Parts: sequence; structure tokens; C-alpha cells
Amino acid sequence: MSADAIVDRLFEREKAGSTFLNEGVALPHARVEGLAEAQVALGLTKAGVLDSPTDRPIEAVFMLLSPAEGANAHLQLLAKAGRLLQSRELRRRLVNAQTPVQALDEVRDWERANVATAQRRPA
Repeated sequence: MSADAIVDRLFEREKAGSTFLNEGVALPHARVEGLAEAQVALGLTKAGVLDSPTDRPIEAVFMLLSPAEGANAHLQLLAKAGRLLQSRELRRRLVNAQTPVQALDEVRDWERANVATAQRRPA
């Protein structure tokens, strides 16, 4: 699928219901035919997206493209992204990251800490 077709798919999904959250976060996502595995991108706007339909400017954009036939995996990744970006501390660290590698390290550190915390909780 071409990049233009993927952008069209993202716009179609946005028309079905906004992917902007009121916490300064956007989660654009789409299921794409012919995609072998999920693809993600994280964009940090630094100055915010001012024309967003939310109360606050968008500071972080987490885009998810998933294979069309993987609805369950798509929903699981969306839930994980939502949990990740609900953390104000992580969003602060991401905004302060100076390089993409530093931002990725912050996400990995957050994920490791949260997996460890979840494993310590009684069942």
C-alpha cells in the first residue's frame, strides 16, 4: 500500500471518531491490508499542535499501523500506547529528550518499570 493510501486510511479512521485525547495526546491509527507487522511512530511536537480539537495543544502523537487481519493485536497495542502516554512523567521526559534514541530509551525504561511493578502486584 502506498504512503498516500495509508494517509487516506488514517484520515478515514479519524472521520469515524477522533483519535485526539484531552491529555495533549493523539493516537492516530489504522489497520492496513498487506502490512506484515505493526508499525509505530512517536512524534513529539515540542510547541504543540495548536489547531487540534482538544482543550490542550497536542504534545505527543503516537501513530499505529497494524495488519488488517489482526484486530485483537491492534486493540492491545492501542491500549498499551494509551497507558504509556497517560503517564505525565513519561510525557515530560519525552518532551525533554534531545534525540530520538533518548526518547526511545525513556519509553523502554518506563515499560521495564511498569512491567516490574505489575509483576510485584498480588493476583
